[in-house]
Amino acid sequence: GRGKILDNQISGSKHAGVACLSGAVCEATNNRITGVQAATAVMVSGYSRVVIRQTEFQAVKMALVVSGGARVTLVDSRVLHVNDDAITVRGEDSFLDASKTEIFGNSANGVVVLDGAEAKLSENKIYFNGKGGVVVGEDCLGTMSRNEVRDNVGKDVVSLAPQRRFVIG
Repeated sequence: GRGKILDNQISGSKHAGVACLSGAVCEATNNRITGVQAATAVMVSGYSRVVIRQTEFQAVKMALVVSGGARVTLVDSRVLHVNDDAITVRGEDSFLDASKTEIFGNSANGVVVLDGAEAKLSENKIYFNGKGGVVVGEDCLGTMSRNEVRDNVGKDVVSLAPQRRFVIG
């Protein structure tokens, strides 16, 4: 189905604040998702297509999980004080296009790309995370350009993918 999630305060979810599953097409704009340290703010899977704009993710276990061939665009948002990896993209055909987003002060990694997923990261600020800033698995695709990645506890960027598959510019 199709849906719009606009101008909401979503908090206290036990599992997921927002779940877009099984081919859903969603748009989420100007939301604030906070809550339980055991919950994921947004889960997207099953070849769903989601655009997230001007949304703040705070004080959850994970902010955004993209899997199962889903495609997510994340623009002009903030991800902070997340208890685990802030953003995870995993699995073949899964794709994240993140731009102009601030990812900071999270307990683990800022962005993790694994298991054949693809990511395009541009004009983001990724800093002060408890582990790495951006971690890319060896079988992943994508690009990074014009990002400010600094002051993470671990390495700012760890890419196990060959340079021709995941281009860092």
